[in-house]
Amino acid sequence: MTRSNSDKYSFCLNVKHMPSMQKSMMMEMFNMEMKAMNELSSSDELLDDTIKNRTLYTQYLQDLYRFYKLYPFRHEFEDVFEAPFVVEKSHLVKILIEDKKILRNIGEFYFEKNYYQEAINVFEHLACEEDNFELFEKIAYSYQKLEQYEEALKNYHRAELYDKNKNWLYKKIAFCYRKLGNYDSSLQYYQEVEKHDPENLYIQSFLGHTYMDMGDFETALKYYFKVEYLKPEYIKVYRPIAWCSFVLGKFDNAKKYFEKVLEKDGNKNDLFNLGHVEWCTGNKKEAINHYVQALIKSGNDYDWLSGVFEEDKKYLLKHGILEFDIPLMIDYLKLGGE
Repeated sequence: MTRSNSDKYSFCLNVKHMPSMQKSMMMEMFNMEMKAMNELSSSDELLDDTIKNRTLYTQYLQDLYRFYKLYPFRHEFEDVFEAPFVVEKSHLVKILIEDKKILRNIGEFYFEKNYYQEAINVFEHLACEEDNFELFEKIAYSYQKLEQYEEALKNYHRAELYDKNKNWLYKKIAFCYRKLGNYDSSLQYYQEVEKHDPENLYIQSFLGHTYMDMGDFETALKYYFKVEYLKPEYIKVYRPIAWCSFVLGKFDNAKKYFEKVLEKDGNKNDLFNLGHVEWCTGNKKEAINHYVQALIKSGNDYDWLSGVFEEDKKYLLKHGILEFDIPLMIDYLKLGGE
């Protein structure tokens, strides 16, 4: 293991306080080990000239890091480790690196380690000089991971011009359009993927999600049922089936699927939604029971309680709940639901 110079210096200061006999034994042991290590190091350096340089670079960086992080008066200096390093614009890097493949590898390293903004900086710099669809794909995906969906779409469409990875691109483009609320465009791209892969459960699910976002719950339900038919054990589809059924007034179906979800991995929202179903079918006592359980799961978050009722108010009114009764129910639950 490579030790920094300050580690060695601290060790030397402590050795002088050791008893003479122990000091002598230790020094003899160290001399023997150092001799063996030097012989091994010399043979390694004959095989690889970079080993010595790597050791020097490592030692230098360790010393530099300790200076800027541990030196008592470090605040009087500008910390070079805190300064942003834009590798693709660095004059020093341009001098040291002539092969563009090395810069590409740096970008790939950033990308694989989820440093998406840094990856974007490198890939966009390379994209100015290279005609490579993979660069646009990775730039787009990086923007997507940063939730900058408009920039992601711009680069996905650039990659689309190369007529490669069409299905993968269409999925990503559809996803970004959906995130931006452009459901018509999202639907168009999901349908293009469906033509080539009609049994893909991922696409069937997202077609259902997109129709649900558009307020077409009947069509969404058809896609969700198709997913359930193709993969009955796919629990995640139960929740949207239950919600669409509730919105459409198919309460028996909604109750059945919310209960299925609660048997597996139900959460506070599932309990709350089942409460809606019970209330709309006249089972107020059961509704209160589910609302209370949901509230307990939320950690008695009354802001969450009020917010969900406000979001779902239009559906409750649609199914016969009086507007006057909703704030009364909220107040009743806040008082403990007793």
